[in-house]
Amino acid sequence: VPIKKYDHKRNQELYYTLLKIVQNDWNLTTAAKDLFIHYNTLKYRYDRIAKILSVDLTSTETKLNIALAIKLEQIRK
Repeated sequence: VPIKKYDHKRNQELYYTLLKIVQNDWNLTTAAKDLFIHYNTLKYRYDRIAKILSVDLTSTETKLNIALAIKLEQIRK
């Protein structure tokens, strides 16, 4: 998973941020509250995730693919 590799290499938490966004049905305001961070911080991370993955996170198909990938990752554990 590219985000996990990025996190490990740079000691970041972007995968966890993405997980919380998905768990909150892509609602950034709710995800920010769940993570106890400011909305602007979450928005910055959201934009970085989109750039790292080279995807449009506003696309419904992309959101579905990411949610499925996260579910499959959780099942494999």
